Amino acid sequence: MADQWSWYRDRMSGVTVDVTADRVESGFFYTKAGKSGGRVPIAIWRDDKGFRCRVGSKANVLREIGEEEAKRKWTWICGNPVSRDDYKIAFEKYFMRKMKNGTSEPIYEKYVLKALGIVRLIR
Repeated sequence: MADQWSWYRDRMSGVTVDVTADRVESGFFYTKAGKSGGRVPIAIWRDDKGFRCRVGSKANVLREIGEEEAKRKWTWICGNPVSRDDYKIAFEKYFMRKMKNGTSEPIYEKYVLKALGIVRLIR
């Protein structure tokens, strides 16, 4: 089996790589959050559970999408590869924006906030 990260490494190093709409490659990317801007991080990889695509974070703060939906979005996603560090920064900015707006996911983020020692005020 070929290394699943070779396409991503080649793309990040500036090597011209083929992009096909029906083949989603592993890597770290971002997409626009909406008309208002902002960046939403996306991680794509394959593991023993099969295809994985997390939009938002590796901890699934936003959601996990299936391979079919990822294929539909692939041609937009593949044009915005980022380093793993930039992916983490984009996730942190995304998470903090949700906290500022008060639109955080209650279950997972409740435990993250508790671990960080942050008390969320009730409106």
